[in-house]
Amino acid sequence: MSDSVTVTRARHAWPEARGFVINRPKGIQEYTFLRFHGSVRLLIAGEIVTTPPGACIFYGINTPQWFESPEPLVHDWMHMTGPVEETLRAVGLE
Repeated sequence: MSDSVTVTRARHAWPEARGFVINRPKGIQEYTFLRFHGSVRLLIAGEIVTTPPGACIFYGINTPQWFESPEPLVHDWMHMTGPVEETLRAVGLE
């Protein structure tokens, strides 16, 4: 394991069509950070919630991911590897 966080993929203001869905029941092998420019429906702890514009979510490795956008979607996202959790704690984020 690397001793630093590596961003493996990232996109800024990434557009998707109306009705776009991410459904990763087993998550992925990387940490994922998302920031939604508009509102989306997001599954959190078994409950679907509608986010306000500007909402962010951070998924751990192998954490289920599901969201859908009833409107055209613009979002920022990045996937990361390495000691992400330790790095977040070091800057005061749990």
